[in-house]
Amino acid sequence: MNRVTIFFTFCLLCLSFGVVATAFQKDGDAGQPVQRSYPRHSNLPTLDFKALKDGDVKQEQFNVEGYVASVYECPPCPEGAQCICLGDHVIITETKGGDKSPVGPGERLIIFAKNPKQFEKGRRYLFSVKLVGRKKAGERVKYAELIGYDILESATTFLKM
Repeated sequence: MNRVTIFFTFCLLCLSFGVVATAFQKDGDAGQPVQRSYPRHSNLPTLDFKALKDGDVKQEQFNVEGYVASVYECPPCPEGAQCICLGDHVIITETKGGDKSPVGPGERLIIFAKNPKQFEKGRRYLFSVKLVGRKKAGERVKYAELIGYDILESATTFLKM
């Protein structure tokens, strides 16, 4: 074989491999960032986790800072089946180590979000949220719905500590 034939054969093999590899990638696995589907955070009062735990929340909408401890998307539900799922959400904690050790219910907040894969585990965010359901005075805040957010800290900083 001459050099030109070897070169074209090599190029053809590389191209073929690239097409086959792309065909086997799942959605979201291509290394592309997931598109943001919420606006930036709103100008709302910022509450801390102590206020959420103590039930000291007087407003329906507020900001809260936290680290993403987990990201959850409900699995697909076959048509006609009765599937139970809490809903797509992220769990946030006040401290960086929230994903390394068990976190009590008073030390986390479940935030329901469409397309939760836009959040990176270990990254710190400022979330604008609104309360989900009715809450009695003094009752701990467990759930909120996302209305906006901003990234506050990179995940690499989280991993170094």
